[in-house]
Amino acid sequence: MPEARFADLVCPELDSEVVLAQKSIAVATDAKSNAWKAYKIPIPSMSLIAVRYANATLELNNTQKRLAKLEEKQKLKNCIAG
Repeated sequence: MPEARFADLVCPELDSEVVLAQKSIAVATDAKSNAWKAYKIPIPSMSLIAVRYANATLELNNTQKRLAKLEEKQKLKNCIAG
């Protein structure tokens, strides 16, 4: 869902988006920590490992920002304590 629509979401929808973002963070974190496993590819390459690591890092950063925005909307709408 585009971030521009976050303001239109009600609390249960925000909760669902937060859960999805948390799962995405877990996947990106796992991908980042396992980037070195590119050695299983027939022609291992440090540049391939670096690309995998960079892509996972970018995805992790983007998802963390998305989660922060969702949590901010939850607070503004009093969906969560805090």
